[in-house]
Amino acid sequence: MAPTTDTTIPLDNALPFSIPNRFFTFYELENYYNGKNGHPTYIPIYGIVFDATKNPSWLRNNHFGLYVGEDLTYKLPNNRSSILSHIAKVFPVVGRMSQI
Repeated sequence: MAPTTDTTIPLDNALPFSIPNRFFTFYELENYYNGKNGHPTYIPIYGIVFDATKNPSWLRNNHFGLYVGEDLTYKLPNNRSSILSHIAKVFPVVGRMSQI
């Protein structure tokens, strides 16, 4: 069975957490929310942006070959709802990716 490539943002009412109405671009994540020089560390997964700043695993701006500023959607298992639920318990949700 081929892996799913559906990376659309899930409907807010289908998620067990809320998403602030703040939008980010990959440029912003790579340059301003990259964990460098005192900036926060934000990571995007399935179009949702999480704050990994206080997580010790992300202190060096990477975690097991996953890097700040890149879309981590394709580097995680294909079980979207359980992954998002788990990650939202570990990292605060700060917004979503801009569609631009």
